[in-house]
Amino acid sequence: MWKLLKLYKPKWGVKKGANLLYKAANNNVNPLYITLLKATGLGYRDNEKKQISISLSHADGYVATAIPVVALVLQLLDGSIKQPGVFTMGEVVAIPQFEKNLVELGLNLEVKES
Repeated sequence: MWKLLKLYKPKWGVKKGANLLYKAANNNVNPLYITLLKATGLGYRDNEKKQISISLSHADGYVATAIPVVALVLQLLDGSIKQPGVFTMGEVVAIPQFEKNLVELGLNLEVKES
């Protein structure tokens, strides 16, 4: 591939390669793909069969992974989480506030229940 792009000569290949990476990283084109996380659960509630699907999505995968962490830190800072110790995120967050923070921070949240 490097020979095809004519980036194999040591004198100017590094400069061209760096320029190519710089242009690729700073290209402001709309992304073709989104990051999507979908979970579907089946079970019984009040002796009735239920299904729930939850989808989280964002155009930028890096932002999509950072938003839940920021939502947790917001709860830590406002005092909603008072348990000392080491826990997983799902054990300590207040779910309604967490979902609200996810949406406010730009994550697309979709819940379907049937």
